[in-house]
Amino acid sequence: MASQIFSLTPNSTDSESDADVWELVSTVGGDTKHAAIASTSSTRYLRSDTTGDDNTFGFSGGSDIPDDAVIQWLWLYIVWGSSVANEPMELRLQLINGSDSSVFYTESFELAGPSNTAKVLTTQSQGNYPLKTTSDGSTAWTKTEMENLLIRLEVYDNSTTDNDTSNFLEIMQVRVDVMCKTTFPGQFVRADATYNA
Repeated sequence: MASQIFSLTPNSTDSESDADVWELVSTVGGDTKHAAIASTSSTRYLRSDTTGDDNTFGFSGGSDIPDDAVIQWLWLYIVWGSSVANEPMELRLQLINGSDSSVFYTESFELAGPSNTAKVLTTQSQGNYPLKTTSDGSTAWTKTEMENLLIRLEVYDNSTTDNDTSNFLEIMQVRVDVMCKTTFPGQFVRADATYNA
């Protein structure tokens, strides 16, 4: 079997029944929050200066995973920035089962804004280790779980040390990469890597 990566990108936003949500900043008319963070554009992003603001997003791409694939791990990729240089912040995320709303995974990322607010930073799974290799600590991920996967992004603390609540945490892009063993023949080639069969 060959190793193959499938990228899941945001394709839906929750119904926003409360007021504590991320603000959409975009130069595109009729843009949506999920489309903005699925893009690579620096002029389309989410921002918040309020602890507790959150949204939940669905993904597309799970249906592309072959039925016989063995899912090995998930890899999280977030591009973000801040409106105040070097500002400490905390971003909390949850991976959620869209079928029953149970939580697969929760993590808080302690971030420090770039020294130049015109720049952005990337946060992803650390080193050579995946974000999560199983859905519950022992059970392998399934294609159905990937098709129903949700991610919740919350501003957990906008002023962790210096109380500068004027800062905006900005989310430019979100993606979950799924590494699978598949019956795909030969090699699978991405721009940054080749995986042998």
